[in-house]
Amino acid sequence: MVFLVIFHACVSEWFSRRGGSGAMIDRGRRRISKIDLENLPCYDYVVDHRTSTIDCAICLENFTIGDKCRLLPICKHSFHAQCVDQWLLKHPICPICRSMVGSHSGDKVVIGNNGR
Repeated sequence: MVFLVIFHACVSEWFSRRGGSGAMIDRGRRRISKIDLENLPCYDYVVDHRTSTIDCAICLENFTIGDKCRLLPICKHSFHAQCVDQWLLKHPICPICRSMVGSHSGDKVVIGNNGR
């Protein structure tokens, strides 16, 4: 029993030093504002016959012609705009790869036009 308690303490310490698991990665980071969200690239989906069908990783539905989609500028993942907007208002990270949402500006991540 003592071994299990020590093992648990060591594993917990190791995770906290690594920054935690994917579920904890956004702890302490600010939420994205609606203005910053609106500044992220948006496009109308068109069919590209060279690639296979693309799905939104949030709702798991296929993109169809004319769907309003949002492109995350750092990781280049795309989602239905209404799906990812709800996610991003709670978590400022990509739901797939957990990279910060925003755009690159040198070594900084910029969200919106004010360089935050």
